Amino acid sequence: MRKSINVKKYIKQTVRAYQKTAKLYDSIITSSQQVIIYPKIIKILTDPFKSLFEVKILDVGCGSGVLMQMLEESGAKCCGVDITPEFLKMARSRSLDVYQASMHQLPFHNESFDTVVSNYVLNYLPPEGQKLALQEKFRVLKPGGVMVFSYMHPFFMRANRHKNDKPYCVSVINNYFEPIKKETIEMFGQKFVLYLQDWPEIVNMIVESGFCLRKLIDAEVPKNLKKIVSKIKNKQAISFMQSFKYNPYGIFIVATKK
Repeated sequence: MRKSINVKKYIKQTVRAYQKTAKLYDSIITSSQQVIIYPKIIKILTDPFKSLFEVKILDVGCGSGVLMQMLEESGAKCCGVDITPEFLKMARSRSLDVYQASMHQLPFHNESFDTVVSNYVLNYLPPEGQKLALQEKFRVLKPGGVMVFSYMHPFFMRANRHKNDKPYCVSVINNYFEPIKKETIEMFGQKFVLYLQDWPEIVNMIVESGFCLRKLIDAEVPKNLKKIVSKIKNKQAISFMQSFKYNPYGIFIVATKK
């Protein structure tokens, strides 16, 4: 029997914080991800599938459902799970099929999906929780299924970021062999706790969960960032996107179930 994890112990604060900031998060962060991150995820998925038509996709940590909506516009059949009621309310307003559930206990049968996607969700859990969540994703994937998820970049999250150094944002790691395992950040007046792992830990976690690792991709800001930004009206969203111009803001991980 798999070891259970006390979900409330690790994510209660995150749920409370997102419940208070969901609408603001959606207008700033999600609107940024919609033009930078989500198209990248969809592009990565079209590589193994060629076409997403009728591909069954589960979005774990679906938030307000914007990524699901974009995937469905590409022909996919999607459903999602999230733990924050306010996000689920927003997703349902988009007529999306979503459920309130933890990523440790997905309410689906074994081998139900062709693909599982997850956007910056695992970092809210400690390492043992991250591995359990990956094992659940493995369980609900069909043989030959594809998992794509984004993760906080080990370099970016462990670096001293010098915001005032212009024109470049210089980043320096004080001690690579003593990476930060836990970091508290403040966003929209709420505190969020992130759990970070280094490259070997990330790779080992994926492989030990049963997956075959296919690709690790640095999350680069598109070369046409200036054109993208010109279409965004929210000043905070613009600032958020521009802050990642010189450093990778995350990694995309592609793995398959044998």
